[in-house]
Amino acid sequence: MPTNRMAELQLRGRAGTLQGRVYWPGPSAARPARLLVFWTVADNSTWCQELSASAGLVVLAVTCGRPYPADLDDAVTAAEWAAENTARLGADTGQLLVGGAGPGGALAAAVALHARVGGWPTFSRQVLVCGSPVEPMPPSLAGVAPATAVTIDHDPGGDEGRYTALLRRAGVAVDELRYAAPDRASAERIRTGRQLLSDLGAALSNHPGDYLP
Repeated sequence: MPTNRMAELQLRGRAGTLQGRVYWPGPSAARPARLLVFWTVADNSTWCQELSASAGLVVLAVTCGRPYPADLDDAVTAAEWAAENTARLGADTGQLLVGGAGPGGALAAAVALHARVGGWPTFSRQVLVCGSPVEPMPPSLAGVAPATAVTIDHDPGGDEGRYTALLRRAGVAVDELRYAAPDRASAERIRTGRQLLSDLGAALSNHPGDYLP
C-alpha cells in the first residue's frame, strides 16, 4: 500500500457538514500534481490513496449520498471550494478534475454539466468510473470537460457506456477503459479488482491533453 500523506477535511455545505479526506502523492512528481475532486458513497480510502499515488494526483474524496437535488448542491459546493483552494492543497491551480464511482460518477457528470452552464469551475477532465445513469439528462452535452470513463459490461450499478456514447456523439473527447464481463458476478470482480485501478492510474498519468506544452 502507498504511504502518501493524508488528512481529514470538513466542508460547510448548505445543509450541514461535508466529510472529506485529502490524499497527496509522493514527492517525486516532475510537475505540480493535479487536483481530483472525487465523490464516494462508501469508504474508498484505500482505492483513493492508491489512485493518488499511481496517477500522481492530489485527491479530495468527499462523501455523498443525500437525495437529489441536495446531493448536487453538496457536490457543487465541494467543487467550488476546491477550485478556490487548489493552491492551499499544494496542487496545480490550472488543472482541476472531477470524478466519482457508481453514483458518485453520475454526480461528477452532473457537476461537470453544472460548471458548463455557469462557466465555472473549469474542469480539465471528468473521471467517470462505472457511473450510474445520469438523471435528469440535459438536452445537450456539448462543451463539457473531456472524460476518462470506465465501463464494465453487465455492471449492475453502471449504465454500460450509454453516457460515454452520448458524450462522443456531442463531440466531447472521451478515453474509455472498457472491460468485457459475461455476467454480474464477473463485473463485480473487475470493478473491485486491482487491475482496473492500475489501468485507470496509468490512463490519468499518461494522458497528453491535461498539460499545455
